[in-house]
Amino acid sequence: MKTPILGHNAAQSFIDFETTQGKMRLGVEGTNLFTEANATKIPILPFMDASGYLISSIGIKIAGATDNSIYITGTSGIGIYINKTANIAGTLKIHCHLMAASTDDSPNQYANEFKGEFLATSGTMDGIASHFHMSASGTGVLRSVIAVAYLDAAITLSGANPAGSWISGGLFSVSLAGTAILNGAAIIATGLWAEINSAINTTITAVKHTAGLSVAGKMLTNPSSGECSLIYLSQQAGATVINQAIYLEGAGAVGAFATFDVAGASSAISALAKKLDNTNTTHALHVKIGSADGYIPVYATKWNT
Repeated sequence: MKTPILGHNAAQSFIDFETTQGKMRLGVEGTNLFTEANATKIPILPFMDASGYLISSIGIKIAGATDNSIYITGTSGIGIYINKTANIAGTLKIHCHLMAASTDDSPNQYANEFKGEFLATSGTMDGIASHFHMSASGTGVLRSVIAVAYLDAAITLSGANPAGSWISGGLFSVSLAGTAILNGAAIIATGLWAEINSAINTTITAVKHTAGLSVAGKMLTNPSSGECSLIYLSQQAGATVINQAIYLEGAGAVGAFATFDVAGASSAISALAKKLDNTNTTHALHVKIGSADGYIPVYATKWNT
């Protein structure tokens, strides 16, 4: 090996080594340390600033087939903080592909897991907070969170245990432990809270619908055995009788219990060809008790007024 040569140019400061395999270079470019072999540049590590933070103008990449992880430990501060400038797409993207059944924590496998404990005696803790603003007028679609579970083509999901064979876009639940206590007239415990709100001076000129919760069925086929519904309610603690299936609070401010957009044969509500007895019945609400059909009459006017 010949004597190292110190040098610099407009972009780099470096030390060159002449070897039997060619020229090797150890250099600095911007805030990045690199090696170079035969004009092929390989970054080593980003620099650290005065506070001990890594600085890289090209990013930091961890790649490999084994446990190449970033471990963050500490007692204060924010573990990962990303603050990107305006008009630059993307902040964090995580892909976990080909997770075999033999991976860690089997049979419970976590592609990404978030855990924490709320130790304060008041206030609010958001386990995952997603806040996005539609900040330009137009016809776009803003979804703060999207969760989709795919059953791929030609793949069969089977099983006789409902708790062990299912697919869903999301699971939301509140779990009350054996000695946990709920004690307060204002307490609400709910597996899912969905709401819509507006300011008093919000302008709502024309819409298709506004709702606190929307459920859309897009099934093109019905099961040959079993049920198919837009909403499935089940009380699975069979030894406990709960108060009701649906509770409507603020009923005095709700114009109607339900609105059916159309009436038709074999639909949820049907128009009556003739009155029942001598009353002002106009429609019948179609219900099923088990597999038996039933009909609840709907009156055009209040019969006692």
